[in-house]
Amino acid sequence: MDLRAYTDGSCKPNPGAGGWAWVYHSVKNPSLVFCDSGGESKKTTNNRMEMMALIQLLQSLHSLTFRKVNIYLDTQYVLKSLLSNGEGRMNFGLSGRPMYTGYAKKWDMKKGQKGSGERLANQDLWIELHKELSWWGAHKRPQLIFHWVKGHNGDPGNELVDSLAQNAVPRKSSPL
Repeated sequence: MDLRAYTDGSCKPNPGAGGWAWVYHSVKNPSLVFCDSGGESKKTTNNRMEMMALIQLLQSLHSLTFRKVNIYLDTQYVLKSLLSNGEGRMNFGLSGRPMYTGYAKKWDMKKGQKGSGERLANQDLWIELHKELSWWGAHKRPQLIFHWVKGHNGDPGNELVDSLAQNAVPRKSSPL
């Protein structure tokens, strides 16, 4: 079985309260859709929510059996950090370590630092994403293939996940 997945993050304003969401479905049965979303009321950023959506998606797929998952994101921030051309298959070394070809190739992902030792922005989430991708490599999980999709451009999966992420942004309650 192959899966198709979409992730997205939203922040209103940026920085401000944020939300994230993911959806996935079997390629053979696109009418059966699984999804999740969450939000943060504290001051966060759109990039953090984009990363959180991907982390949460990958964690949700641990117990499933499938051949490959095509993951569609509208964030160049994450994609170009992981893969040099911003999309493609994530490869893993013999030990299961992710083989980054993007900006992360020069980073110490275990510590969340650039090659110079400077702390990465969103350090906690880069460390978490590295742990998650390392889990996939160590468990010989199926192929992860990343794709960039232009946001707000009519792609049904991207539009759905964008709507879920926006709706997950906590709203200030108004007095009755």
